[in-house]
Amino acid sequence: MSGSGQGRKRRGKPPRGRAANQSGRLGSNRRQGAPSPRGGGQPPTEIDPEAPRRFLATAARGTEEVLRDELVSLGFGGVATVPGGVRFDGRITDGMRACLWLRTAGRILMSLGESRVRGPDQLYDAVRALPLTDWYHPKASIAVFARTSDPHLRHSGFTALKTKDAIVDAMRDVHGRRPDVDTKRPDVTMVVHVRDGRARFYLEVNGAPLNQRGYRKRDVEAPLKETLAATMILMSGWAGSGPIHDPMCGSGTLAIEAALIAANRAPGLEREFGFQRWPAFGAIETRWAALREDAASKCRSIRAPIMASDIDGSAVMAARANAHNAGVGDRIMIRKADAREIGPLLGGGTFVLNPPYGERLASDDPMLGKLYDRFGAAMRAHPGHHVTLIAPQALITRAFGDSPLHHIDVRNGKIPCRIATFATSDGR
Repeated sequence: MSGSGQGRKRRGKPPRGRAANQSGRLGSNRRQGAPSPRGGGQPPTEIDPEAPRRFLATAARGTEEVLRDELVSLGFGGVATVPGGVRFDGRITDGMRACLWLRTAGRILMSLGESRVRGPDQLYDAVRALPLTDWYHPKASIAVFARTSDPHLRHSGFTALKTKDAIVDAMRDVHGRRPDVDTKRPDVTMVVHVRDGRARFYLEVNGAPLNQRGYRKRDVEAPLKETLAATMILMSGWAGSGPIHDPMCGSGTLAIEAALIAANRAPGLEREFGFQRWPAFGAIETRWAALREDAASKCRSIRAPIMASDIDGSAVMAARANAHNAGVGDRIMIRKADAREIGPLLGGGTFVLNPPYGERLASDDPMLGKLYDRFGAAMRAHPGHHVTLIAPQALITRAFGDSPLHHIDVRNGKIPCRIATFATSDGR
């Protein structure tokens, strides 16, 4: 996490949409205690690893252009920005590579097809027409997530239920039995988007959201998602060659993401993905092993000074623990310090920060305003630096003015925010 977290509201995970059990997914009928089968143990299914595929990488609203630039820099083809994400083309290997390397994406979805639908019966028929036996098997648990804004399919829960019925009926017809439904750790997840009479069907490639890198074991209040932290680092223009400091580090997410970028370490190198649980994984397992081996070979030494500090001692302890978990604990200098008394970075450099704000802290709160006045003045007093921060626009303007080098508008949880980058010059 970045930011000191003082006075900010704790936020839970955002909902992924409405579904039959209000969680965005179908309810579970898996037996209590029954193990979920893994991809390597599933009966093989026939897929063509060389077949062309279309993917959708989802992004937090406002960050699509940053994700697009990331995809282009990694050499993905057919890149096109859409609201809430970026489409790209490739083979199934490219979907796995996206999971492994993308820092700012939330999920990777692989298209199975799309169809015109005008009600539940047409939806059911459209699902049955998909190449379901390529990806599903009765021994593999399933989940369905639906999002709809369509006059003929108004309810996400019912849309998910009808989709699930089509999948399990297809498995019963081919194999003589139906797969279990598992909301917590399914082997195969289908995502359905219905809008204006058109349904788009996807397989979720990533499994757990991509922001869950696995290193953040200790949190403080109001943590910043890893993907949003990476977006800030990339927007700052910092490329791993000069000093960078987060003076309100919270649980250390900004500094850790900076260290991973400086080390050229794939953010997904140490975690498991959903595609590893597919029945078809055996056909692509050697390709995945080669991708991981290639990513590991591209790691490099961190040479830039990376610093993190916070006025809260418990935040400092959390940041140190998380940096250790990420394997960069010896490359980040973490200490207790007050951001309002921050000094310049040697030779100039970059400040990144997630200062306090939240639903309980109004932008016109006098104490909060004084805090922004003081740390804004402290940073503006050091010419030759760049500052990238996330906060409500009014507070950013109070601290640094209204002329950023660039900015994007986002939401941090439920709170409308802006990510903005400023250059300090002549103390202004």
